[in-house]
Amino acid sequence: MLRILEWDSFPSKFLPSKFSAENLVTLSLTHSKIEQLWEGDELNVVRYVLVS
Repeated sequence: MLRILEWDSFPSKFLPSKFSAENLVTLSLTHSKIEQLWEGDELNVVRYVLVS
């Protein structure tokens, strides 16, 4: 069960389409190229999101 995801310089503009944030509490994608996290209600459990 993934609870914390920290990935400095995430190279893609989008998370994989099958990425599940079901148990994710912290998502840190600093210095990334991310433009969109996901569609829908995936943020209902996530407490911290750090992107830049």
